[in-house]
Amino acid sequence: MVYFPSDTKTTIPLSIIFGGISPEHPASVSSFDNLIKSFRELNFDRNLNSIYFFDKDGSVLYNAYTPYISPYDFTHSGDKIDLYTAIKRMSKQSEFHINLLHGNLGEDGHIQGVAKYFKIKGTFGSVLPSSLSMSKYHMSHYINSLLPSLRSPKTLLLTEGNLEKAFSLISDNFPEEKIVIKPNSLGASLFTNKYVNLENEKKSILDNLKNIFEYDRFALVQAFIKGKEYSVGCIRIEGKAIALNVVEIITKNGFFGHDEKHRINKAEEILLIQDSEITRTLKDLSIKIFESTGYEFMCRFDFIVTESEEIYFLESNPIPGMMKNSIFPKMLKGHKLSIPGLFIHLSCSSQNISEKKSIFNYIIE
Repeated sequence: MVYFPSDTKTTIPLSIIFGGISPEHPASVSSFDNLIKSFRELNFDRNLNSIYFFDKDGSVLYNAYTPYISPYDFTHSGDKIDLYTAIKRMSKQSEFHINLLHGNLGEDGHIQGVAKYFKIKGTFGSVLPSSLSMSKYHMSHYINSLLPSLRSPKTLLLTEGNLEKAFSLISDNFPEEKIVIKPNSLGASLFTNKYVNLENEKKSILDNLKNIFEYDRFALVQAFIKGKEYSVGCIRIEGKAIALNVVEIITKNGFFGHDEKHRINKAEEILLIQDSEITRTLKDLSIKIFESTGYEFMCRFDFIVTESEEIYFLESNPIPGMMKNSIFPKMLKGHKLSIPGLFIHLSCSSQNISEKKSIFNYIIE
């Protein structure tokens, strides 16, 4: 169990950043809604100072936090400012910022670089692990080199430039296999679909690829791996990486896509309290990935384990969803952690993280 300061008034004031201009904007807003409700239910919202809503048009709505405003109202009223003004304001305030910006520009290294440059403290994390995680293709190659025992699904990388011959490429590479098509850099399992019969589903496959290329430069075609899907969350407590309880994901068709992830009763997510040999292995692998990649605060890793106990790495999520039905809050609860408790702890422990020097003067002749 993790213990937190009994007097939360001594902690750093918190702010929340959410919204963003990515396809995952709704997930971010939903995470914010649940986060605010969690803080209020446990009477931890006295630690909240500022709310920044990044609107879809690129502007920012700023509000000083008050318990009398509904989560919905934070997205529709407040001081409308431009992004640069918001960033400068964050850099001048002594607050710890909870980053709930999901997807593009929010967890792919962009806002992380801005935060580092302007010395804004918060759960942004570092640029490298963030940008690496957002490219499923490059992350899987990194994992394969780091941990050769971990497998990755057979993968074909497609670009919009080879859309016309995409179906031929897919048929040649996966002649008798079930496949999964997904974006390389989008989250929330958007446009992630399973296909069983290529010829009969040709139109659906090509339509899905066209949809992907409206948002992403790359699409992945992967062999469908039959097995049990697991998710492992890691957090950093007092400088040490800790793996949370593993969650097993069960669906009727053995596939965890967008609908299964976001619709009620489409998937069963079982928190495994008692460890088995496989969950201990998944935790050990997750901690190795967490530490070697350089995640600073938290991350969630997804795996599939086959009947023969081959472990396949799927992807990593450096800013896990905090929606009421999300996997990560369930993991926290299994570790006797509340959502507010986690962020209060991270804000306290951030005071012990020293900044590396960035300037070195030398002579160039």
